[in-house]
Amino acid sequence: MTGLSLVVLTVLFAASLASWHPDISARLEREPWWLVAGAPAAALGLAAALMASGSGDAGGWVRGTVFVLTVGVSVAGGRAVTLAVLRGAEGSGVPNVLDPAEHPQRGEDGSGTDGAATGPSPAAVAPPSEGADTPAGDTPAAQGLAEKLAENGRTRVATSEASSPVRDDATLAVRPSTRDQTQAAHGDTTVLKGGTWIGALERAAVTASLLTGLTEGIVVVLAVKGLGRYPELRAPGAAERFIIGTFTSLLWAASAAGVGLLAG
Repeated sequence: MTGLSLVVLTVLFAASLASWHPDISARLEREPWWLVAGAPAAALGLAAALMASGSGDAGGWVRGTVFVLTVGVSVAGGRAVTLAVLRGAEGSGVPNVLDPAEHPQRGEDGSGTDGAATGPSPAAVAPPSEGADTPAGDTPAAQGLAEKLAENGRTRVATSEASSPVRDDATLAVRPSTRDQTQAAHGDTTVLKGGTWIGALERAAVTASLLTGLTEGIVVVLAVKGLGRYPELRAPGAAERFIIGTFTSLLWAASAAGVGLLAG
């Protein structure tokens, strides 16, 4: 049974490595999330069952091979499983969990975070109504200047409306832009960058800590990750992605380490 377990782990490790290829990764994103996450978990469970039934005849080289394979499965396989669970979370109603980003906020004066003016509002440049009283002392020249300023304001609003990618004709309010439009105007605002490699290193450290009995290493890993990510967790969806992704990654790493512990 131990030999069959090695075969299952080897196949699972090869499949995990293949999932990092861009073409295969894109194909997995089109598959149901529960299938992408459930198939590797089922294979890992099968390897654990086979290992438990035949652990008595496991030699030293077998244990060493199992340790190496379980670390490899943990590091390489956790990426596809974690991304699949995140897709499932967003599909169930957790917003922005797949792609959290910081969006520019408007100031009270209508300017962006960089202080650039966003242009006058329609109400600010609307011409006076025909029935409005003319203040005493206004001259024809002053009235002409006021009309010219109002006409310039209407032109600016019309130009801004025409150049907006998506607009609400009733209020002239620009709807939230897409991620690409936001990046083009304000630079890359994506948060939680480097999650793929951080997750891989996290799983490697957790699996190694469990296999060697140094469980204190898990606390160190979580502390370092939490402190490093703390400034970004206020972005919409960032905290949810951090929690769901970390828990999924840790559970996968612990499951892979459990198979290795059954061999020794």
